[in-house]
Amino acid sequence: MVARIVACGLLIVLAPPLAAQEDPSLAGPPEPRVVTISPDQAVERANALYEAGQIAEALDLLKSVLKTAPGHIEAMLLGAEILIASNDYDLARTYYKGVLDKEPSNFKANLGTGKIWLANKYWRQAVSFLEKAENVAPQEGRSEVKRLLAGAYAQVGQLQKAIDKGLEAVQIAPDDLDALLTLIEIRQAMLVRDPEQVELALADAEKYVQKAAQAVAWAPLDRRALARLDGAYNLLVTFGPKQGILQVYHNSFYQKDFRGQPTDELQPGKGADAAALLMRIADVYRQQALLRLIGAERDAILLNETAVGDEYDARNVRYWEQLALSYQQLQDLTAKLVGPEVYADPTLQERTVEACRKVLELEPDNERAQQYLRRVGVPFTPPSAPDTP
Repeated sequence: MVARIVACGLLIVLAPPLAAQEDPSLAGPPEPRVVTISPDQAVERANALYEAGQIAEALDLLKSVLKTAPGHIEAMLLGAEILIASNDYDLARTYYKGVLDKEPSNFKANLGTGKIWLANKYWRQAVSFLEKAENVAPQEGRSEVKRLLAGAYAQVGQLQKAIDKGLEAVQIAPDDLDALLTLIEIRQAMLVRDPEQVELALADAEKYVQKAAQAVAWAPLDRRALARLDGAYNLLVTFGPKQGILQVYHNSFYQKDFRGQPTDELQPGKGADAAALLMRIADVYRQQALLRLIGAERDAILLNETAVGDEYDARNVRYWEQLALSYQQLQDLTAKLVGPEVYADPTLQERTVEACRKVLELEPDNERAQQYLRRVGVPFTPPSAPDTP
């Protein structure tokens, strides 16, 4: 297939398939079939290519559109989005500038330009474009732009404005973990100058831990969900010079020396409060250790699954038994960490069932596999009893 661009749109020249042609010895050259699509249709096609992971093809098509229809807004916006995802910020900014020259209040162009400046750590430039984006943000884009603007304000030292904007982002999208995390990080930055932020930061961090744990319950095999929960625990307790919020709060119950540093002497009447925080810190240590065990079990499952692949040892009954057991162990460990909600997710149970069925295919009288299928209510055909003479 050969494609070329003309001023009226995109021409795709298609030769008919050989099966539809006459005897080539009798017929002349086949007449090409020409299909014309508009620039808007070409942009839709480019978006479909992008969503399918064909990034280079999508960009090539968009560049062809822009040769045919210079200044096409949607082509430049989609092209810039794809370029940002490919870390080509310079050309992306050129595309966004082309949009803003025509539509100074374009939301996507202002937001995208703000993201580019954030990525390059030009905080004040980011603030300028994100403020413009906020002024024209549609309902579905308000939380994101406010979250980004909160982070930009924090970077230029406008911490109260950052807190206010972070709160707005969370209020708009209470389930947006990125918005909540941004608010917590800003509160952490304020702890040095405003110790009263510690209780607010702790309340937000505990909420973040709960939401991150819920995400793990819904997707126990998702590495990103596990990593987010680990990061949530690190907000509460960390090792090294930057202390977690629980540690900062615990230190606030001790008397200070002449340099303003906490001593090992508790303030009067603060023993019970300090003890409660010590117990919570101990809980976080245990939870983090269990989370790391879950991560190790998940990695072990990936190895088990490879071992029973068709190219390896797919008929090894013991390997299939171990895989089924690993799925059950991962589900039980995750439930211990984040609660019984994990049993409502069918992913691990379905995989265990399939592994047990494979065990019974290879070893029909395997009692452990039969017991599991009976327990979860999955029908199977038990082995026939041997004939007696």
